[in-house]
Amino acid sequence: MIDPLNWTPKNVVRLLILADDPLARAGLSVLLADAPTLMTVGQSSSDVDIPALLAAFLPDAVLW
Repeated sequence: MIDPLNWTPKNVVRLLILADDPLARAGLSVLLADAPTLMTVGQSSSDVDIPALLAAFLPDAVLW
């Protein structure tokens, strides 16, 4: 069964953005929004529980 919250099209890299500065997170998200092979699945500051974020968002890559 496919989980609709964690489903992504083929050949798309699921990306989690971690940065302390909210402006940096927003800027990276905007810059990467037009990339057809990247999907930002989550954003957070880097001082949160990272294992919990990885379990929740199931990213292929983390931009830290």
